[in-house]
Amino acid sequence: MPRPGDLLTLALILAGCAEGASVDDTAQVTTAPTVPPTPSSTGAETTVPTTLAPTTPSTEAEGAAVPETMPPDRPPVPSDPQAERGAAVVAAGGAMFLPDDGGPASRLQEGVVVAVEGRRGDTLHVFTPCETRGTVPVTETALTGPGPGSGATWSEAVFVIDAGHGGPVNTGAQGPGGLWERDANIDIARRAVALLSTGASVDGIAYPPVRAAMLTRRSGPPDANYEAGTGFRAAVANQLHAAALVSIHNNAGADNPLALPGSEAFYRYEDPASRRLAGLVVEDLLAALAPFGSEWVGDSNAGARYRLNNDREDYYSLLRNAEVPAVIAEGAYVSAPVEEALLSTGAFRQAYAEAVYRALVRFVTTDMPGSHFTGEFDPGVDVPPGGARPDCALPLQP
Repeated sequence: MPRPGDLLTLALILAGCAEGASVDDTAQVTTAPTVPPTPSSTGAETTVPTTLAPTTPSTEAEGAAVPETMPPDRPPVPSDPQAERGAAVVAAGGAMFLPDDGGPASRLQEGVVVAVEGRRGDTLHVFTPCETRGTVPVTETALTGPGPGSGATWSEAVFVIDAGHGGPVNTGAQGPGGLWERDANIDIARRAVALLSTGASVDGIAYPPVRAAMLTRRSGPPDANYEAGTGFRAAVANQLHAAALVSIHNNAGADNPLALPGSEAFYRYEDPASRRLAGLVVEDLLAALAPFGSEWVGDSNAGARYRLNNDREDYYSLLRNAEVPAVIAEGAYVSAPVEEALLSTGAFRQAYAEAVYRALVRFVTTDMPGSHFTGEFDPGVDVPPGGARPDCALPLQP
């Protein structure tokens, strides 16, 4: 197991993914100088471990993406017929969905993820991306049951990687060159799932695949571009009893120049495990992304922080609804031309995914506390309760 302060570098050991897919972005093993701390206006701790090494940028064509077919994150239906919770991926050909409210049946698109809340004979009771409930046949899905939770060993762990935004309306930010945040997010999330599903080496230690790595928006329609409510995204992690939930985002709006990336991670306010995970994510994002350039923007006190509404609850509904260690990662600024150009490359996206992977390895296998904690962001803001949009449409099989 890695020890606090050990040199953490990443060399992918990805073999060909299932169903012929592969990831060809190979990180270079390197030793790098210490990444200095992000400036903080709060005076809070901001020290990156001195032996943390950033990912070396690799040469790759711009816009390169992980293929649509992913590693096997949808195993066969378990032999235990009494499995009653978890998450399921709709199998090839789609799955007939019968809503609880008596509405018409429809066939969900293959590849769509649903949270499984229980079982009724040969059907699963599910919570959909549009945050509706109903049943689907067990035979038309691939079910993953709950994991052991945050105390899991690495090989037992179940992780949920959420690709922020999605759908024709919930697009996220758009860069000046036309890049949509939702599209960068899903590609980075897929790369992180590929690492978790196939295994990789950190500091010379080969880590095996985890028990399961689930995307909240998987395949189905092109680029998994469909609406998914934040309550649903949290429900997938909750029903899987995941060791951690990481929601992949990229930022917009800041124009304050920084010497280092303005990477952030928001955590659940009252959850020490979420706070620790956020500190690790920020450390690894800074280490992985900083070598790509020197022109960065962000908040002067960027880092690991929390945000509350007027009721002193978590501002972000995904974090309010999560019952497992959860963070929202904001890697780079799609609104900044230089950072948008980086986000358009496969090499930068891979480095982002590797940072998430390293942070999860350290979260599960070490007691490292994380750093760059900068306190509360934008206090006292009231927000809607969150959830799926009223016009949310389930992805249906053509």
